[in-house]
Amino acid sequence: MTVATSNEALMSQIIVETPRILACLWHEDEAALLKDLHSTHETSGYITGEGPWSHEKALLKLQKYRSEHEEDGTGKYKIILKRDGSFIGRAGVSAYDKQAGEYELGYVLKKAHWGQGLATEIARAMTNRFFKLGLSNRLIAFSDHWNRPSHQVLQKIGMLNIGSRLVGGSETLEFSIFDSDWKSRVTPTER
Repeated sequence: MTVATSNEALMSQIIVETPRILACLWHEDEAALLKDLHSTHETSGYITGEGPWSHEKALLKLQKYRSEHEEDGTGKYKIILKRDGSFIGRAGVSAYDKQAGEYELGYVLKKAHWGQGLATEIARAMTNRFFKLGLSNRLIAFSDHWNRPSHQVLQKIGMLNIGSRLVGGSETLEFSIFDSDWKSRVTPTER
């Protein structure tokens, strides 16, 4: 699915740009993109306690992502390929427990785009953006015990597996990185 938007309108909506990907704000009428993304067990099965999404659930998530962005600049964003404008997933950072200063990195890509390094590319860019926002000195991520490709993405960007944690009633692996560790991994121009 290609996201039809003029270049000028698209440029004003870009949150993060990488060599191959744009992360953009969601439009109110794009719940169908989220529903389509999470329509299979492959793309929703690793989200704790989740199965394929209904249109209503996609609409609620879309509203949540938009309000998070308006509130503090976090949220999950629409991910599109620069080369052709096709929608390939969602990614970003959301508050997990604001009182504890915990923010969670998350990403989901359509299966056709797995194994191409795109998840690592967008996870890296979103981590960098998060630490620039200065909302916390630590970023976490959760990954199902069996989701080894996601473990590899998180480890490639410098996150460490710090053990298991109960999330949504299921035990999952928790990964973490501190701002100081992140800064030692990125070049001064990336900061």
